[in-house]
Amino acid sequence: MSEKNEVELALRVKIPVETLRMLGALIAESISQHLTPPSQASVETESVPRLFIVGHKVVVPRLNGFQEVANAVQRFSRLEESSEDVAIYYINRLSLWKAAEQGLTPDEVIEVLKRYGRTPPKPSLRNWIARVMSTYGAVRIIAGDGYNILETADATLMDRLLSFKDVKSCIYRRLSPTQARIVRGRRAELKRILLDKGYPVKDYGIIEEFKPIKISLKDGFQPRDYQLEALERFLKAGSGVVILPPGTGKTVIAVMATAHLKAPTLVLCTRAEICKQFRNEYLKHTTISPDDIAVITAETPLRQRVVKPITITTYQMATSKELHDIWKTKWGLVVFDEAQHIPSKVWRRVADIQAIRRLGTTATPIREDRLEKMIFALIGPPIIDRPWLEMAEEGWIAEAELYEVLVDLPPKLRAEYEKADDWGKVLITAMNPRKIEAVKEILKKHKGEPTLIINFYVDSALKLGKELGIPVITGKTPQRKRHELYQAFREGTLTSLVITSVGEEGIDLPNAKVGINVNGLYGSRMGFTQRFGRVLRPKEGKAVFYELVTEGTVEEEYSERRRAYLLSKGYEFNTLRLTPSGLKKA
Repeated sequence: MSEKNEVELALRVKIPVETLRMLGALIAESISQHLTPPSQASVETESVPRLFIVGHKVVVPRLNGFQEVANAVQRFSRLEESSEDVAIYYINRLSLWKAAEQGLTPDEVIEVLKRYGRTPPKPSLRNWIARVMSTYGAVRIIAGDGYNILETADATLMDRLLSFKDVKSCIYRRLSPTQARIVRGRRAELKRILLDKGYPVKDYGIIEEFKPIKISLKDGFQPRDYQLEALERFLKAGSGVVILPPGTGKTVIAVMATAHLKAPTLVLCTRAEICKQFRNEYLKHTTISPDDIAVITAETPLRQRVVKPITITTYQMATSKELHDIWKTKWGLVVFDEAQHIPSKVWRRVADIQAIRRLGTTATPIREDRLEKMIFALIGPPIIDRPWLEMAEEGWIAEAELYEVLVDLPPKLRAEYEKADDWGKVLITAMNPRKIEAVKEILKKHKGEPTLIINFYVDSALKLGKELGIPVITGKTPQRKRHELYQAFREGTLTSLVITSVGEEGIDLPNAKVGINVNGLYGSRMGFTQRFGRVLRPKEGKAVFYELVTEGTVEEEYSERRRAYLLSKGYEFNTLRLTPSGLKKA
């Protein structure tokens, strides 16, 4: 690693450069030990790599046995940085609270660090882990007589919380040493405030009455085992977030929840196409009448924007002034599809909708602004999170091969690139004409296979579509035209489709077998993982996913960041290079 790269990595993961260099030497030593003949190395050292603890960071070398260590560490940490050599995890309050919700104890967390660590965790880290995990469950919201009550484990904690002005502003009055009445309408705000101060709230507040609707699951419906597990955990927790890979039927879990509770349900989605997919799933799996389902999007005529027992709409519509009835309705269940979007300022108010239960679904509970904690504050704790490769082995999602395809930059553009500002460099690499050549080579290799060509930049998508003679879907494509193209792709009459970010989340294209990521939004792990998810529906043979990267530019760094989440899930990328004679192994 060059000195420049060492400094850049150190700045990103907030580890001193000298410490990073020391880790490099230790990792090199670990590699040497892995290559040592059995007689000269312990069985334990051979079986798995030894992790390194630096402050609250956990560094795991990518050696034989990496996934065993990574799976254990991920239960109580979040991925901070990942490369072909190491994965760096960060133990923070949210990751420990999630671990506590899943039933882990401080002793079990510390035992993992001891078992796999090169050295045992320091007493300060052990004490901090125990202290943070002890706060989970120490603060609750419970139901009172027509109002909600904040309850703490002891009077000292209540005294501490009420010493904060913003907490006190949400309290009507103190009822006892450990209980205080919450101001009506301030429940969600109080939860956000307390989470920011280090106190996650378990919410067992008032359950609103609702009129049951006529709905049940159809005879012969056979849910998958993990769908049943998710439903059971959701019903037990009251609210929560389902974290499963794309293509595993998270929508069906929401449908099952509605049918089990017989609850009037509001479903919030990111896009109109996904709203329609939810409607189809309700009609496919339940006895609900089509007349009792409303899909309300920006294209729905005003006279048809009527709230029904099951109402499916977008986040934008739900926060607009046009749907007043949504806020007046006493829902029994609110479903937040693609729940990773909840923390945004535009959509946060939707979490104030009063409902008996809140169910979030997501494949990527990650945000580049590090506001993941708000997902769980506004909806509820994670209730299921299954390993991706395990689900692939079981056949619930497709097995996949992933490739990084390196392309060079033509000399004329290289000169422009060197003179450009940061934004100019991004655009030049995104629009690199050599990427069109790479796409042609990939299409030739996978001739006739259903292929999605995904672009973040609209101009790039339009240029590709024109050059290759392939239909393009952008945000400006009318809904009817989008539906026609998606349907043609599903039916096989259209084998290649160019899409922008409008198609990267939730769109059901089960036959998509090949994905080509032409360019992306800086280092966004969420968007990149969602794009990969488009090819994960179960199918014969393996899915294949390519990312095109302009070599020797900032795009290489952004690509490394984008791939980090998938690397943490155990996926590996092979490297190809575009040459005059086609794609070759690098």
